[in-house]
Amino acid sequence: MAEKKSKSIQKSPQPPKIHIPPDVGASYANLVRIAHTPSELMFDFARFLPGDPSAPVVSRIIMSPLGAKLFVKALNENLAKYEATFGEIVI
Repeated sequence: MAEKKSKSIQKSPQPPKIHIPPDVGASYANLVRIAHTPSELMFDFARFLPGDPSAPVVSRIIMSPLGAKLFVKALNENLAKYEATFGEIVI
């Protein structure tokens, strides 16, 4: 009599549910400065206005190299979807 082997089905981990508290504001940035160390990438998002020599940083994001690479992958995927809908972004 042959034994049946039960296969355990592993589910992919579900991404966390993102909750945006009502008091979290949005910031507009049209300039980013990127720096890195061996263990982190730092993104300083700033708002540069014509006629103003300064560009105040509105948000600083620090990521691991892996997190930054996954972010770039997700950003590229979303830009491709955007361009498929609205047309190529010309730079």
